[in-house]
Amino acid sequence: MPPRSKISQLPKPLQDEILKRYDEGHTFAEIEEWLRAMGEDVGKSSIQRHHSKMLAKWREVRKIKSQAAAMMEELGKNPSIELSQVMMDLLMSGIMDAMDKGVDFTESTPVELGRLVVSMHRAEVIRERMRVYYSERIRRAADEVCKKMVGKTDQETIDYVRKKFYGLSTSRPQESE
Repeated sequence: MPPRSKISQLPKPLQDEILKRYDEGHTFAEIEEWLRAMGEDVGKSSIQRHHSKMLAKWREVRKIKSQAAAMMEELGKNPSIELSQVMMDLLMSGIMDAMDKGVDFTESTPVELGRLVVSMHRAEVIRERMRVYYSERIRRAADEVCKKMVGKTDQETIDYVRKKFYGLSTSRPQESE
């Protein structure tokens, strides 16, 4: 396990105050001076490294938020995309980005990461099976309702019901009972 930074070993309230001071625009020297006044021996270079890591994490979070917003926008434009698919895509993208960057998964072995990817794929297969299963059930229910309506209402109403049931606007052949 790589050595932990001096800042990560500080009490959480001090770490939070350091972040606050970054946000307020304090210099690294000012933060070093403040830490020394608090009885902590943390040099300016440690503070700069910590700031660089935090900035990289912030940028990554901003990138992920941007991706999520784009996916949610696409979800709004295309209702056939499911939220679970958006989340799976986002998670997979994050894992792949981390692997591309050579992130040290010290807590996870390659086998564990492989299992995670396999589990995600399995979840995707199950999600797709569920989608197909329920789409077929909805189609059958809509067809059943439409059969009952034939002769009792006009084709436009039948098409409207079918569309509301499962998003189809085309007419299906009328079957007699």
